Amino acid sequence: MDKLSNPDAELYDLEKNYRSTINIQNLANKYREMCDIKDDEAISKSFIPGQDPELSISENLEDALDKILTKIECYINVLNFNPEDICIVVPSNEEP
Repeated sequence: MDKLSNPDAELYDLEKNYRSTINIQNLANKYREMCDIKDDEAISKSFIPGQDPELSISENLEDALDKILTKIECYINVLNFNPEDICIVVPSNEEP
C-alpha cells in the first residue's frame, strides 16, 4: 500500500532491522567498511541475538553442495531449526 493507492495511509520509516541478527548485521557493516562502501541508508540497527555467520570455501561446486546439504540436514534434524529460518548466500559469477 502506498500514498497513491490510499491517500489516508500513514508512512513510517523503520530504522531497526527485524530480520537479521546482530551478528549478521555486524558482518555486513564490516564488509561495507572493508569495501569502502558509503551507503548510510544501508546501515541499520538490529537487536536480535544469533549465532555467528559461517564462511565456507569450496574447491568446486560438488564440494560446495555437499557442505551445504550436510549443514542444512544438521540444522533441521539435529538442532531443530525451522527450514524457513535458514538462509544460504552464495556469490554468482554470472552477469545480471
